[in-house]
Parts: sequence; C-alpha cells; structure tokens
Amino acid sequence: MAAATYQWQGATASSATVGAGISPPYPASGVVVGDIITYLVVSKAASGSGDPPTITDPSGWTLIVTAPGGPVVTVGAAVGKTRITLWQKNVDADGSENGTTLTNLITVPTGGEITYGMLVGFRRATAGSTLLIANSTGNDTTTGTAYSALMAADVGVAVDDLLVGIAGTPASTSNAASGETISQPGCTIGTVTERVDQGTTSGFDCRVTLWEGACTAGASSGAATITATYGTTAQGCGPGALVRIREQVTAAAAKPPVIVSQYSGRW
Repeated sequence: MAAATYQWQGATASSATVGAGISPPYPASGVVVGDIITYLVVSKAASGSGDPPTITDPSGWTLIVTAPGGPVVTVGAAVGKTRITLWQKNVDADGSENGTTLTNLITVPTGGEITYGMLVGFRRATAGSTLLIANSTGNDTTTGTAYSALMAADVGVAVDDLLVGIAGTPASTSNAASGETISQPGCTIGTVTERVDQGTTSGFDCRVTLWEGACTAGASSGAATITATYGTTAQGCGPGALVRIREQVTAAAAKPPVIVSQYSGRW
C-alpha cells in the first residue's frame, strides 16, 4: 500500500490574550470525506525562562504530541522557549467542513502570551484504514540559522510510513525556512516537502514549520534527526517533533468456499 499524504491547510488563527478563545478556520475548499484533521499550534510563555504552559486539549480531539524547547533565556520578542502541539480530531472529515470555522477550539492558557496555529489535513491512501501514529521529540537550544533536532527515540519506521517533521521557533518571519530534511537511520526517505512555514508578530512572536516525506525503503535502526535552514539567527532554535503516520488495513474476513457440482442434469 501507499503512504498517507498531506492535502490542505487552513488559515492561521491566534491570540495573545490569556483566556481568549482561538477559532481556526478550515480552507474554503479541498476537504473531502475521510480526511484526517489535525490542529497544529505553536505557543510561548508570558514571562520567565521556563517552558510555555500546556494547552488544554479541545473536546473531541486527541493529543498526538506536545513539546517545549529552545534556549533558556528570558522570553520576549523573537527570543525564549516555545511549545509545539499537535492534535488529531477524533472523527474524520465528512466533507461539510469547507469554509467553516471551529469557534473557540482552544483558549490561551494562564501564563501563556501567544498561541498561534492552523488546521492541517492529511488523506489516507486506503479509505477506512486504521491509523497507527507514533512520535518522538527533540530540541535545538542554540540560536543560529541552522536548525537541527535529534529525536529522543526511534519511532519505528517502515516502508509507506509518512513522516512529519515539526519545528517551533521564537521569531516571526513567515516563509523563511528552507532545505528541510528528515534523516532516518536505516531508511530511505522520498521527496521531503515543506507544507507549513508561518509566523506571527503578535505578542512575543513565534513561528511554526512543518515538512513531510514518506519512507520508500528500509526499516528504522535509530532515532531520526530533522533539520532546516532559517533566514535569521533568532529563528533556528526551538522544540522539534517527528510524527509517524502508518496505515493498517485489516483484511476482510475469509468467506467459506462455494462448492459447485461438476455434474449437471438428472441423478
């Protein structure tokens, strides 16, 4: 079978006000029945040098991964730790989502300063397949244009797995990432494509980048590393995650054989 594929991204939605609801929109078109709906968010803290607060899981969604990271410096504009979070909607798309908005899906947590994100859609290669999702996280704590995060563990990659790399960085400039890679020991990864590269100047600034590629050969033998190049030294640091999306197709129950007589006519 083939790997799942990226399909669409909704417009960004954000707030820098504690307690404010954030309402991400679906794209005007492109969502079809059976699409896998995810919500990707990057956030920062209001003060200090610690990890940004966690965000309460929205009702009807399952947390895939959340990870803080970055240099231990006082948070501010274009500096400090960030947090990346990815949820999956508990039900697949029914095709009516196009042009609609999820009102107050999440709220900016106490201690948070900016929460920013968008809906991202993937599509199964085989309709009705079961998804087996695994993830690991890493961290780049050094500022600079080069971003590199070694994952903490091998997520177990095989042929036709889709691998999604995510980075959350403290600066705001959009469309500044390039050269993203996914290096998975033991595996050949096909074309790696950037899908999300968005930032906001609201509040203390933050940005999120997502890229993906499928395993075309081999089986993993160690933890992966994700890398990217950013336009300024403030951007190349922060938490990273590798999400593995695998489809499992259950074979239909075998039917008993139909016995057909080799004879015809009367006995």
